[in-house]
Amino acid sequence: MFKGTVTFCARIKGNGLTFPLCEFNHGEPGVDKVALIGWNGDEILSTVYLASVETREAGKALATKVNTAALNRISFLHSIAVENDKIAGSQFSPLDPPFEAQVHPDTGDYVYVGEAVRLVLGISAESIKAEIEKPSLPESDITASFARLGNR
Repeated sequence: MFKGTVTFCARIKGNGLTFPLCEFNHGEPGVDKVALIGWNGDEILSTVYLASVETREAGKALATKVNTAALNRISFLHSIAVENDKIAGSQFSPLDPPFEAQVHPDTGDYVYVGEAVRLVLGISAESIKAEIEKPSLPESDITASFARLGNR
């Protein structure tokens, strides 16, 4: 299961229409809300916020259905021609964490089961600057450091 957003852009043909950002609940299962803006009279930008969908593809299909229905209603009620909406971008993330912690029965240690975990180290700009500005290490120290990295 995934949650996510799908963003659309639809061009307005002929007479334009502008309106400020508005959010509404479409009432479709799996959809949290929809946000629309007609900011320049030539385009309607919209984002469909999905609360729960089976797959990314299903999410895009549901978002397209909901967005098209909203654009059709705007087009009809305000007598404007709106071209077919195009997906401008999408973002999805799993609803369930990619791994779960389990306690190993023999050792009591935590064991993480699921997708591979990738750790990212955050370093401050000051630390990087200080490391780079240090005098160069002797070649023997550098060779030994690379040798240790290769043995991991």
